[in-house]
Amino acid sequence: MRYLIELGSPVSDIALAAFPEFERVRNDRARAVITGPVVDQSDLFTVIARIQTLGLTLCRIERIDTADGAAG
Repeated sequence: MRYLIELGSPVSDIALAAFPEFERVRNDRARAVITGPVVDQSDLFTVIARIQTLGLTLCRIERIDTADGAAG
């Protein structure tokens, strides 16, 4: 599964380096958006924990495709 994660305000390159499996889609004054693979719920919670540890603001998480690759 792939997820889109939106973070509030710009995020430094150093902080984004904590998410090497994710691709940067946008990083400007308003927000940062990254997309990448999330294997299961445990993996998702690990990503959320990294966001919290770095003190980043989580605005949105959205699954952007399903396990079979179909958009959803």
